[in-house]
Amino acid sequence: MENPRSSKTVPESSASTSGKYNKEPTDDSQGTRFGCGCSYSWTIVVLLSVAMIFSHFQRINLSVTLLSVAPSEELNATTISPIADQVGGACMAWTICWMVFSSDTPENHPYISEQEMMCLKNETVQLSADWKSTPWASMLRSKPFIALCLCSFAKGWVFDLLLAEAPTFLNAFNLTVEEIGLFSALPFALRLALSYLSAIIGDYFINRNILSQTTARKLLNTIGFGTEAACLFSMGFIYSGSACVILLTIGSGTAGLYVSGWQTNHLDLAPQYVGILVAVTQSMSNLAGIIGPLLATYFISIRGKLTFGREIPPNISEDIYAWHMTFLISALIDATGCAFYATFASGDLQPWATEEENPEELSPVASTSGAKSSYNAINQNKIR
Repeated sequence: MENPRSSKTVPESSASTSGKYNKEPTDDSQGTRFGCGCSYSWTIVVLLSVAMIFSHFQRINLSVTLLSVAPSEELNATTISPIADQVGGACMAWTICWMVFSSDTPENHPYISEQEMMCLKNETVQLSADWKSTPWASMLRSKPFIALCLCSFAKGWVFDLLLAEAPTFLNAFNLTVEEIGLFSALPFALRLALSYLSAIIGDYFINRNILSQTTARKLLNTIGFGTEAACLFSMGFIYSGSACVILLTIGSGTAGLYVSGWQTNHLDLAPQYVGILVAVTQSMSNLAGIIGPLLATYFISIRGKLTFGREIPPNISEDIYAWHMTFLISALIDATGCAFYATFASGDLQPWATEEENPEELSPVASTSGAKSSYNAINQNKIR
């Protein structure tokens, strides 16, 4: 029995400049994988290595932030931060692993199995040699895409704000450097775990037809953003360091559930334009990542004007008033993105992404475990 997914190919005559796909890559598409004598995978290695270097310096700045909030002490100018050594070493180890285990195509990979190769071939959609310009007007007017942009802005605002300013916020409770480092890492550890859990939950609901793809995306996204917004709002009125740490961990950690919400939703709306969609939404996230920390810094500079007649509890810095205002604004941004997505999001392939294409030939990705369904289909074919 032939795999039904592999039979869905676009006729060569229809692969015009409309952004359509072919299951089989053309010679031109393979040719673009080589440039300046370097294969595609090695080009990616170089680019990612540069990105890791910049990421390395970003974390050095964070370690300097942690030291700056500690009581003043003499530091040896020649001393290198252990955090810098550890993160830099991890980046180098990751780069080496990428160079060893990456390849241009599944066929060229030295360690891949036949079943895995067939799975990747059936799930991978290649652009045809002909390409059509991006439908910018229709895309920017699309409410599901606007929902992605708002969610990306909210994510960038809160994520980058906590990444850059969480140690400064925790210092308002006069915590030690060790406590600040631990409590700053807890939200991201929980977020990492829930990111994987969200994929399992989403696939379970979708593959068993318990929820539609749109409903599953909205549900996970609403829980992630909604919980984070509620925790941030509560932090805008709390003076207890322990309570703030708990709310910060729960709110930012639970946000990992939206990975299978709006972040996966790009591929549902327009598979052939997913690169463009991610580029635009990531730009919104980066913009928020610039504004958020700057606004927090501004509030700290005018913290004396943000008391609104309230009395500060003992042993707490008056910076807490600035953080209360920052968290309330962050909660509003999160709630806005959450509400808009819950109202207008879609898990279906958009009309502006198909145009003259046959929807049956270009169906959206059903879930994050599409490879698993293809793998099962291959095994069934072998049995039959």
